[in-house]
Amino acid sequence: MVSCRALLICLASASAARVSKKRSKKGGSGSSGKGEAAALQVCGNKGPGGISALIINGSDADACEWRWQVSLQMERWGQIYHACGAVLISETWVLTAAHCVSHSGRWPTNYTPPVGVWAGAHDLTVISGDTQIKTASVGFIHPGWDFTGPHDVALLRLDSPMNLGTCVGTACLPAANEDVAPGTRCTITGWGVDSSGGPSSDVLQEVVMEVVGQQDCINRWEAAHPPDSDFFGQMPTDQNICIGPTGGVQGSACHGDSGGPLVCETSSGWKVFGVTSFGDMPEDFGGLCSTRDLPNAYSSVHAHWDWIQETMAAAA
Repeated sequence: MVSCRALLICLASASAARVSKKRSKKGGSGSSGKGEAAALQVCGNKGPGGISALIINGSDADACEWRWQVSLQMERWGQIYHACGAVLISETWVLTAAHCVSHSGRWPTNYTPPVGVWAGAHDLTVISGDTQIKTASVGFIHPGWDFTGPHDVALLRLDSPMNLGTCVGTACLPAANEDVAPGTRCTITGWGVDSSGGPSSDVLQEVVMEVVGQQDCINRWEAAHPPDSDFFGQMPTDQNICIGPTGGVQGSACHGDSGGPLVCETSSGWKVFGVTSFGDMPEDFGGLCSTRDLPNAYSSVHAHWDWIQETMAAAA
């Protein structure tokens, strides 16, 4: 039987009700002054809320905490659903995974626009006053993407800008020569499948993960899936950044988290160093994703920095 342990982490699923694991929620209150209002226009400013150490095995994020988190809404058979995550990097630009907005087959770099780009959302079953819904009729998929290898990254240009404020903000891009060291603890967020194994989460989830050395990640995946095996999934390359668990609890991105951000806190704000691409599904995990054996692989912003900057400049 052909192995199916690795997969693109973006299988579409409708939201379902779930029991909240973290009860305290902090809503988006208004700005307390001009200084705070100005700060909300600066990238990398996280909203209030503590970070739980546990998406698989995750906990609810606080409302307005991860201000750059975006939900890409797609339509299938007349139903609109959360398909992928994404990250707001300016008022008019969203970064996500290429496989979220393209179709496998003859033309993998043809852009498929979402029906809605949601920012400021917390519970996807409730469209609150904090939620902004935009469209993105123009998108750019990395020309090297073909569903079999690296470059799983895409840019969406919004048709109208987001209004930055308490619940909607931007994550900073790292500098051209800035990468994140192995062992660094960073955070991933998304509305993907949780540890219950059901459909996508209604409430945004968060989990702290640890960056894994790139060569170590590549070596572990190659050892698990040698060239003469029947494995047909993606494999990490130098275009990826990998993450693993921080301790005994095996956190992981999963279906519906694709395209979502890997953000790390730096001295100059929270920066996005990757977007969710693929991961492992051990056969004994009941269809769930896991970092028990192999790290999650994210498309590296550092590796694609030139393409991101050049694409945005050319489309300005």
